[in-house]
This record gives sequence, structure tokens and C-alpha cells, in this order.
Amino acid sequence: MPVRFLNIVDRECVYQRLILLHGVIEPWLDADPGADANVGAANPLPIPLPTPHTISCVNASLPKTHEERAFKFPVVGGLFKALVWLVEGKNAIHFDFAPPHNSSQQPAKALLTLSMEIPRENPPLNLSILAASDSEMKFDLPHWCRQGERASRNGYVESERRHRFNAYLWQAFTAEAMYRAGYGRRTFRLDEENCRDPFQPPVHLLRSRYPLSTLRIPNLAQQRAEGMRNADGGDLPESLFDAAFQALDAAAEEHRREAGAVTVAPTTTHAPAPTSTIAPGRSGAGAPDTVRPAPAATPRRTFPTSDFPTSYHSCLLLDSMHVPPSTILGHTALGGGTGETRLGVFGSHLVHSYPSRVSEVAECAWDARPLGGTADDNGECKERWRAWGIGSGATLHEAGHGFGLGHSGEGIMARGYNDFARAFAPYARAVPRSEWPVTAAKEGGMKWARVDLVRFRGSECFALPTDTVRPPAFASAPVPSLYPLPEPYTFIAVCSSGLLLANYTHTSNEAYVCHDEFSFAPTPPTTAVLDFRLPLSAVSSQWNQGGQPRPDLTLELVGVGGGNVHVRDIAASYDRALVRPAAHGLPARFRSSPVGMGGGEEFVLTWGRERRADGTVVHRAVSELRAHGGLFLDGLEVVVEEWTDGGAGPPSVVVHRLASPVHAQPSVLVLGPGDGLGKFKCHAGAWLDGLACVTEAGREADWAGGRGGRAVEVGPPPGSKVVGVWGTKGEQGWVTSFGVVYERDE
Repeated sequence: MPVRFLNIVDRECVYQRLILLHGVIEPWLDADPGADANVGAANPLPIPLPTPHTISCVNASLPKTHEERAFKFPVVGGLFKALVWLVEGKNAIHFDFAPPHNSSQQPAKALLTLSMEIPRENPPLNLSILAASDSEMKFDLPHWCRQGERASRNGYVESERRHRFNAYLWQAFTAEAMYRAGYGRRTFRLDEENCRDPFQPPVHLLRSRYPLSTLRIPNLAQQRAEGMRNADGGDLPESLFDAAFQALDAAAEEHRREAGAVTVAPTTTHAPAPTSTIAPGRSGAGAPDTVRPAPAATPRRTFPTSDFPTSYHSCLLLDSMHVPPSTILGHTALGGGTGETRLGVFGSHLVHSYPSRVSEVAECAWDARPLGGTADDNGECKERWRAWGIGSGATLHEAGHGFGLGHSGEGIMARGYNDFARAFAPYARAVPRSEWPVTAAKEGGMKWARVDLVRFRGSECFALPTDTVRPPAFASAPVPSLYPLPEPYTFIAVCSSGLLLANYTHTSNEAYVCHDEFSFAPTPPTTAVLDFRLPLSAVSSQWNQGGQPRPDLTLELVGVGGGNVHVRDIAASYDRALVRPAAHGLPARFRSSPVGMGGGEEFVLTWGRERRADGTVVHRAVSELRAHGGLFLDGLEVVVEEWTDGGAGPPSVVVHRLASPVHAQPSVLVLGPGDGLGKFKCHAGAWLDGLACVTEAGREADWAGGRGGRAVEVGPPPGSKVVGVWGTKGEQGWVTSFGVVYERDE
């Protein structure tokens, strides 16, 4: 009998430490006399498995000292799912199926040869555990784990082991999902550099400056989610996400000090708002007033130096605690971050249900023992296999937010992780036996939605060495621009790194509606016309209503690398951007999207051809631009010449002061005949820090102002020209937002 692999071919190259293989033994006799006999004999653990059949797997290329070099995986209906550790380079993996003596099945063998390469150019997912300053360094256990010969360990080292192994499960699962989507064997990598055992990447201990009494405040718990406002001036975090973010910053700062690096003072005191949360459970009483013992001895805290502009983290909150009847203190489920630091956090209250090695996965997927005495998170964790799915799956969900994902309509980012166990076993508690084996098509919600896979395809964390175009770092990824065109409700999308997808969500709750994706064959487009009068594809007909976009939807335009821009109410956005409709032979004019957060008095200045009420055509041209700046842009003046058709005498000259006061010597750009303003190179964050003007002929003015914020270009879309500037200025004259006015170049 042959062994046939369903998701791999011999001599293939993969890019992950742990691989999930699907295979079948052919032919398989369904009417097997021994199929129901001696069930569980193949499993040496106390939880009997629902099949007597196993297939042995040995990776002969692993060191002989590796504890999981060889293992047996359950077989149901001829199907098996094997988790195999790999070494870099060549791997010779031997499979041997030997049926029980009373079975009608025939023996089978196979040799699978794979090569493995680690994409070290990609930033890794760093694993960490947050502990209070006086933490007991242990996690909750159910009653049956606390006594007897199967008593489980629940100290820090065990939490570290389980967090690490489940991250490898995420890696294997994600690689399989990307492969099914046609994107190759893409997945994130873990930080395996500079560690003695490449199979044991570090899990970094983050010591919080807050004690247990603070981290377990009921208002910080996921079920309350009220946050703290520090009204009394006390030392409290805004949220548990904020506490983790602070500890992450502190650990990185300590590492830099120990390395003798020059440190930079942080610009904010609190973490940025996370992307989102998963559904909370029921709220309950506060934590009991108990005396905490001194913290146990713990490993020395370390933190990796980052060679990447953006670092990615999955953090386990060690001090989560179940308080009957249904409160979970010290726990939250959040993910998000800044351009430089991306973070997902989740509590440790379900870690007791996690497998810590490959040999425990098959048992864990079938273990239906009730979990008395521990948190029943969201009312869905009454048995071990369910708790494993909710705990590990929800932690992956939050890591997904850290990778830039939003909530989708299905899969991991929509609570599909309730079916977590189905990805790793050919059987499942929630699937009737008559429908076994659990093939890839029967894994239910345990999948990444298509929109998630598209985002991964454009992420620096999922690049392959064979890619012709490498995504930029998340921290410096270009932000796409969306420009209205003269045709009603039609835009042109522009992104220098390439356009990835257009995602549509409900404005009220950010729920996924649909998406359109741009092709990567062979490279992603940098421009695309989006006509919102008609559906872009069959799926996007859900947002088109009566020939225009639905007003209750938000468009998210995503570029390769993860840069994105959100547009609420597309039709209203188009109408607001329209400065002048096309009329009397003059083209329509539009405002570009501004940089900066806005606020204050608005200014608008236009030039080019305009028609007065009496029909006179007026011509205006910029002859000089003066930009004043020191640490930031603090003044902007535009000199405009004006004349009319058939008018006599020289043009009138008007100096328009768009932002004042003017403190510094200006950068002056003089424009000659036939050379207009082409675009502005800017640095902007909350306001416009600085800029340099570039003419249509390519001449560039000296820089004016500072270089804080993100570098971005402000200009017209392809086929159009600048005919004005607009923005807002604050009370002190600072430019708080800035954009251009453009029209089609005819």
C-alpha cells in the first residue's frame, strides 16, 4: 500500500521549523473488522483515542537526542495529519504504517525528502510573558490537574514551554493556509537567532512595574473593559494592553542600556489604542483580598535587539486569575500597536489546556474532561479541547491584529478558532463520526479568511527568498492615496509600493462586509481606477446600492507593506473633495486627502484658469513660493500673478500668506514660465513638520521645517496637475493639515 501526501511533494523547499503534513494510506478498507476494536491501544496516554490505527514518523535528519525525532500519529479512514520538526537543509522523513494484528489493512511505507530554509530577512514574531512585579509566577489549573500522578506543572517555565509550542502550531497552520490559497509556503518565523537550541526560541520575561493588586483591578479585566482614568493621580495603566506595552518598552530600553547604546526618550507615556478585542465573557466580582507571597525565583529578563524597523510581539499575561463564578482578573484580549511596535496580548487562564509538545496534540484534540475550578471563558471552555481552541486560537487572533489584520467575516479573526483542534487531527469532537475523517474541507472555522491571507501576502513577515518584490517594513510602508476623478464616484488609487486590497467594513462596528484584491502577477499595480458606480467584482456588489456606495460603509485601502487609509462614506467623501464641478469648458477640481490631523482655521488657495460670474476668464500662476521653518513649518506664502483674457497692462501680483507668524528665513522657490508646482515632499504626523516643493520640471527647493513624523509626498494623481493648496492652521500658525487642489491635465 502506498502513502500519498496531499499537501506536499517530494524534494520541496519549505520555510518553517514545524510542518503540518496531510497524507492518506491507499487503498483503505472502510469495512475493517479491527477498526472498532482495541480503540486507544495505539495511544500510550490515559485519554483513549478514537482509532486503533497510527502511522510512525521519523525524521532521520533530526539529532538523535531530539525528544520528538520519532512519533506516531493517529489514522482515521486512511487520513493522517502529522506534525514534523525540521532542520535547516535536507530532511529525510520516514513513514511506516503497521496496522493492528486484527485489522484488514495492509502495511505501507514512504520516504519524504524536504529541504528547509529560514527566511532571516523577515522580522520574527517575538514571544513574551508579562508578570507583575510581585507575581507568584504560576497559572491557573483545573481540579484534576492539581493532584495524583498526572498532576501538571503550572510554573513560569511550563507557561513558557506551552506558549512557545503553540506559536509553532500557529506557524505550521498558517503555512498550510497560505499554501492552500496559492501563495506558497509563507508563514511568519520565530526568533531562533542567538539561542543554543534552534528548537527553543526565547520567550522573554517582561516584568511589569505594576503589582498584582493593580493588574488584577476589576475595571482592567476584559469583561469590564472600562479602563482607568487616573483621576486621583495614581500610578495606574490605562489598560492591560498599555501595561504590556510599557513593559515591552522598558525591557527594550534596559537592553539598550546594557549594550551601551544611546537611548532616546519616549514620545508618549501610554501605548497606542489597540486594534480591537475579541468578544468578552460575563463580568463578575472583584478579586479576593489575599496576602501575596514573595515572588518566586525567575529567569533573568532579556530582550532581543531588533535589526528591523518594526518589531512584532505575542505576549501572554501570566497573572490572569479565575474568580468564581465567572470573572477573569488580569486578562484582556487586545492587539494593535504603532508602526514600530506591534503587539497582541491574551491571558494565561487557559494555558493549562495547551499541549506543550507534539506528542500531546492528538490527546488534547480529543480530551473532553470537564475543567472544574478554572475560567469558562465566554461560556465556551467547559472541556479541555474547547479551552485549548479558545485560548491558543484567541491568542493567535490578537497576534493577527499585531500583524495588521482586522476582523473578518470568517475564520480566526471571527472566532473561528473554536474549531482549533480540527486543524491538527483527523477526528474532532464536534464532527459526527459518520463524517470522519476530518479532511481540510471539514475544518470549519479553523482557517484564515481570504482577506487575511491577502494581507499576509503583502507583509514583510511573510516574504519568501524567491519573491521578485519584497514588501517594505510596516513602519515605513507608503500610505496609499485615493484621488477623486471627474466621473462621478470614481477614484484613482495610488501607492508606490503597490496596491494590495480594498476592504469594506460597517462604519458602526468595523464588521467585515467584503473586499477586492489586486493581483500580484507578476508585481502589484501602483495605480488602479475604482469606479464606485458599479461593483468592482461580484463580491463587492454587497456595498453598491442604487449606483453608488452605501453610506454606512468604510473603505480601507491597503498597500503592499501594510500602509493603509480609511475613507468613511465614499460618496460623501467624493462630494466633499469636489472644489469645482466641470462647467463652461473648465475641468473639475478636487482636493487631495491631507496629511496631518487637522484642526483650526481652514485655508484654500487656487490658481490656473477660472471664470468669473460676468464670464471673464481669469488666469492665475504661481511665481514664487516661500516656506518658513525651524523645528517645524511655521509659515507659508505663495506669490501669485493674475491677469484676464484681453486685459491690458502687466499682471497684478498678490502675496497670499497661508500660515503665519513667520519666524525663520524662508526657503524660496522661484518658478519660471511653463514650470508649475509639481508636488510637495513632506514630513507630517499630527501636523506638518516640514516640506520641500518640487516643480513639474523636477527642480527641488531647500527643506523648510523639521523632519518629524512620517515622510510622505503630497501631489496630484497621474494625469493631473496641481492648481492649488489647502489645509488647516492652528492658533499659533502651525499647519495642522496640508493637501493640494488638482485638475485633469488637458
